[in-house]
Amino acid sequence: METTNEAVNCTEYKIGNTTYYVETHFNLQAESLDEIIERLIGKDVEDIIRQAA
Repeated sequence: METTNEAVNCTEYKIGNTTYYVETHFNLQAESLDEIIERLIGKDVEDIIRQAA
């Protein structure tokens, strides 16, 4: 069995009669999962603050 340092997430989106499957890949060698989550939350907070201004 081959192991990788990559976290993969698959999300299903339905728009009209079309279903899209989107895979998100995170390279865990560059950042830890905690660092990735912290960065993504930080970007979301910045977007919310920017929209509120």
